[in-house]
Amino acid sequence: MNLFFDECVSAGAAVHFRDTTDHAACHTRDINMSGAPDTEVLAYCIAFDHILITVNGKDFRKLCATPDQMHPGLIIVPSVSKARQILLIEAALALISQEAPPETPQDWMVNRVVEVDAQGAVTHAQLPKLGS
Repeated sequence: MNLFFDECVSAGAAVHFRDTTDHAACHTRDINMSGAPDTEVLAYCIAFDHILITVNGKDFRKLCATPDQMHPGLIIVPSVSKARQILLIEAALALISQEAPPETPQDWMVNRVVEVDAQGAVTHAQLPKLGS
């Protein structure tokens, strides 16, 4: 999968996933987008088909909830240490692997939000909600 790490997520987490998995992983600082508005970050993810990983669930949920807006997916994790973020992102990716058809996890994430709480509980839903 193509993963894009928002600036509020540890850049070290992005390096971890780039170096230790078969996922393509990019962080805002890798492409000089540190400080970019959320709308620009989401536009980048849409243009390049990257699932957005962020701590900023409140704002990105609003941006992704627009019924006419397709997005490649959103993973929300809490603001915790780098090591804990890595574990929580791994939990999110494990859920995606479990729920999605093996050949199309990137497609399964379209217009979907996966959220992991600080204890590691993972939930997922359509965003925007179907019928909205």
